[in-house]
Amino acid sequence: MYEMITPFGSNFELVHQEASDMELRFFLISRTKSAICPKCQQVSTRRHSRKNRQIRDLPIAQKEVMYHIQLTKWFCETSSCASKIFTEQLPACPAYQLLTIRATDCLRQVAFKMNCVQASKLSRDLNLPVSHDTMLRLIYQTPTPQMTSPFPCD
Repeated sequence: MYEMITPFGSNFELVHQEASDMELRFFLISRTKSAICPKCQQVSTRRHSRKNRQIRDLPIAQKEVMYHIQLTKWFCETSSCASKIFTEQLPACPAYQLLTIRATDCLRQVAFKMNCVQASKLSRDLNLPVSHDTMLRLIYQTPTPQMTSPFPCD
């Protein structure tokens, strides 16, 4: 069942889980043998250290979901690369984000359907609480589609 709910893939091992009336917590460790440097795109196999991240995801059975993930930091082995040490990337959650992409997409849809104060209150009811400022930020960060005129330009 765990494979159905985690957005992070098979390179992560579930080492512990906790469940309470309000929250589900999953503790994961990365088991990758190598990683790609985000700056120079070269593969690195030299481990540096570990880094912990906490990421929230969509609720399950009306309970908040929190992932505690231990990621690996790597040495970049390319001498000309500006990044000497980097942390492996999560496809389901960009660097420095606290929410998964699917949770962000869900909140973005809510933010566009009502004002941000109401959307923030609804997000708490949905067990994915964020502030109204976060809702505004999601709206502002959404790219606007390029519109082309149906009329010819002269």
